[in-house]
Amino acid sequence: MLKTRRKALKTLLSEKVVSIGDYRNLRSGRSLRRVALVTTDQELIKVLSANLISQAEIIPFDSRFSFEQAIKQGDWDSALLDQRILKDDTLPLCEKLKRQNKLEDLYVIILATDSSKDAVRQGYEKGCDEWITRFDDLNHLARLLSQHIAG
Repeated sequence: MLKTRRKALKTLLSEKVVSIGDYRNLRSGRSLRRVALVTTDQELIKVLSANLISQAEIIPFDSRFSFEQAIKQGDWDSALLDQRILKDDTLPLCEKLKRQNKLEDLYVIILATDSSKDAVRQGYEKGCDEWITRFDDLNHLARLLSQHIAG
């Protein structure tokens, strides 16, 4: 149901003139959003959980395997992939997620250790929506996710 609503919203927003009533009908009745965090950074999990508790269900995963098993079975809105944990698996995992039809609208954020132009370009080419290299400003990350969830 959520996927159908999401596609209908996308179609509606692509039109030049949008009925505010149609928009409100599609946006109302939204269930709690699900955000997957593939990280072992307890501080990150704590900050995001505290900032998004009323908007989203935060579900942490400590490995690629546990995350991939869960993502197959549920409806997810966002995924945060921590390159410090996933290492060289980060970009292939992002690409794999974005190639699946049921996950094409998944909002993927990569917490990266590499801020070079080539690394950032590769990340966006593989389908990530945000490439973040600043681990010291977790509140910024929480605001970013909050905007995506609310939007």
